[in-house]
Amino acid sequence: MKRALFGLAIILFIGVGGFVVVNAMNQGKSAAEQSKFTREFIDEKSKTEDGFYKFTSKIDQYTMLFPEKFHINNSPSSYEVHKNYMELWNATTDKSVSKDYVNTLQILYYNDEKINDEKAKETLRDVAYNQQIIKKEFSDKLIYTAATNTDFEINEKRKDPQKNGPNMIAAFIIDKNSNRTIKIDYSTVCFEGKKCSYDYSDQMNFVEKLAQSIKFSQK
Repeated sequence: MKRALFGLAIILFIGVGGFVVVNAMNQGKSAAEQSKFTREFIDEKSKTEDGFYKFTSKIDQYTMLFPEKFHINNSPSSYEVHKNYMELWNATTDKSVSKDYVNTLQILYYNDEKINDEKAKETLRDVAYNQQIIKKEFSDKLIYTAATNTDFEINEKRKDPQKNGPNMIAAFIIDKNSNRTIKIDYSTVCFEGKKCSYDYSDQMNFVEKLAQSIKFSQK
């Protein structure tokens, strides 16, 4: 009996010790670095001072910045790929960021042979408050951005994001040298019974930073 109890104590000691070691190793690491699946996409040595990593698509079609407070969910519904023409992934924050809300980020890469200006705007209609869509042109890409504040407690009523802060932002990026596109959907989901505030400039700058960081691979 004593030997059995001694053996159990040893097992518990090793288990607790291992848990402490793992926790100690994770201390100081970002949510992105702690996620084994997320580490498959990011270059941990590339972390910037403002908390972003270099992200590389698994189908090698683009790179972009990836925020340290997010992790990519490893499930069939959260990561999907079809050859080299489509890749979809979803990332979220956890309660270490806030106990009142969660941020979600969805990136859809797609090679669309029929893409044009009108179709790009159409992809953002559901998010664009009063159909307001901002278009910016760069040397290598076009970026379309739209935002809204949606009150999910009142029949999904939409309010001016500049006055109320955006809780839904979308960006659509077109490669000027090919038919490749990327759609960014970013949202803040406030937990039931919680009150959340959204700073317009901070939220828009975050999405625009991600969009502008996208570099399509050279063909």
